[in-house]
Amino acid sequence: IKNLWDIVPAEVGDRFLSMLPPWHAYERACEYFIFTCGIEQVYTTVRNLKDDLKLYQPHYLISVPLVFETLYSGIQKQISTSPPVRKLVALTFLRVSLAYMEYKRIYEGKCLTRNTEQHSFIHSMLDWLWARIIATILFPIHLLAAKLVYSKIHSAIGISKAGISGGGSLPLQVDKFFEAIGVKVQNGYGLTETSPVIAARRPRCNVRHVSNVVNFPISMYQYVCKCTLT
Repeated sequence: IKNLWDIVPAEVGDRFLSMLPPWHAYERACEYFIFTCGIEQVYTTVRNLKDDLKLYQPHYLISVPLVFETLYSGIQKQISTSPPVRKLVALTFLRVSLAYMEYKRIYEGKCLTRNTEQHSFIHSMLDWLWARIIATILFPIHLLAAKLVYSKIHSAIGISKAGISGGGSLPLQVDKFFEAIGVKVQNGYGLTETSPVIAARRPRCNVRHVSNVVNFPISMYQYVCKCTLT
């Protein structure tokens, strides 16, 4: 349980929102971690999720990919039903922010979703320089979008520190969307038999792999791969 702090560096005063059943192994591990840290835990349901996000403004949301997909679909629906001008502005801002975050990942060395082919040093440097230039150009527009559009989304859903997703693979478009609007989502992996978390993306190194797998094991775990030939 203590090892979960590497994934979720929560502090006293933080608020967690969860809608998983308390007998779920993933939920139970999170509960033990939350209670041992003296952190506030709020429970909600599918019906009350939208209202409770706005009411409690949680720092962290603990849930499964389906919940983040539902939030994503709800935000997209709200944008699509907006007046034409607002819709155009919001979609334009989103495209810019998605591009900005992708180029930012490239020059920070956190983009593993691209071609894994090994390039020469000169090619890599030019790639880094190009990404840095484009990201610098897009950054002011991204900041404007955060102030005019994304701030309204944040006030509606909270999740000011991170969303913790586990129990399944998080769709790439959902992952990228929340990153673009400034909501950090960390995907984790585990099994009931592993109590239950064995790996997760870190808040300071939230690297997305080419196959969207989780590639950061938590500390004090030993992995043994066995292959049986028949």
